[in-house]
Amino acid sequence: DGLELGSGTLDVVSPQELPLESVAEEVNSDWKKSFTLSRPIPHCLVWPEDKLAANNNALKTALLTLIFEGVGIWGVLLPKDIDVERIRNALSNTVILVKCKRPLVQPEAVIVKIHGDPIVAKKELRWLRTLSRVYEHAPMLLAEYGNGHIEEHLDGKSLSITEMRSLSTGKEVMRVLSKLHGLYGHASGVSGPDDLWPRLRRWQARVIEANGGEIPAGFAPIFEPHFLADLESNYKIVTSSLALCHNDLQMGNFLRTQNGQITLVDYEYSGVGPRAFDLANYFCEWMFDYGDKIGIDPNHYPTQTQQLALLSEYLGKAEDSPEVRNLLNEVAS
Repeated sequence: DGLELGSGTLDVVSPQELPLESVAEEVNSDWKKSFTLSRPIPHCLVWPEDKLAANNNALKTALLTLIFEGVGIWGVLLPKDIDVERIRNALSNTVILVKCKRPLVQPEAVIVKIHGDPIVAKKELRWLRTLSRVYEHAPMLLAEYGNGHIEEHLDGKSLSITEMRSLSTGKEVMRVLSKLHGLYGHASGVSGPDDLWPRLRRWQARVIEANGGEIPAGFAPIFEPHFLADLESNYKIVTSSLALCHNDLQMGNFLRTQNGQITLVDYEYSGVGPRAFDLANYFCEWMFDYGDKIGIDPNHYPTQTQQLALLSEYLGKAEDSPEVRNLLNEVAS
């Protein structure tokens, strides 16, 4: 039947593990003005990979039921009124775009995510709840359900590799990251200790578990017992301000929306950590082309001149200022 909607316990985060206060938010677009984020609903989505069919009426009916019960919209729509497209199938989430074909219906589309990893899911939901209230460059969380969530669809295009490596685009990205990082310690709910190393150890263990208890071929060095310990020891030498970090700053997670604004999506790897790590992650992503065949070209890593220009934009300081030079050293370390 393609997709089932039902209740019950799956090997995912249950609603009881995701307490959520009812929050009403005043936002700009008309349909959002009366929107109230409610407690999670108990339904779970089951999407068998071998029966995937985007035109399946059972699938569409299940999604419409979930969206109406969770978000309180589209109650009069029929299966023929929507299009369904799986737009990403990542390790942590299956991402589904649900679009309304009828005119004058708002919102025109929503994103439904089916969670894969319960630990990652809890992190993403924690930050989406907070960022929905305080950060203009993130999608709005609309509902939580048994094994996933529904979020606002931001109509836009992912950055191309040319845009990703563009200095002018990079300066826009720096302004977005500066606002995100600046939330730490200044916005309600954005606080806590550096959880980078516990997260890395959890991910390391999860990779081995997902690979049948074996270390993936070709990756043995990073699974040596001393690997993370050595990294952590070296990290303690570097002083870098804590920030709310995105931690997955690849080109597909930046959207250029219809109003021209750059927005960040997919917060499943976010957490508190050193700002220099997030900035270094962004610089490293200049080397990666996620086209038909993933490729890496070290020649595209930002030059020192480009890094200075970008970090100057991030801090709002002159390139030759001590603050920019110090941050350059943080990132290089």
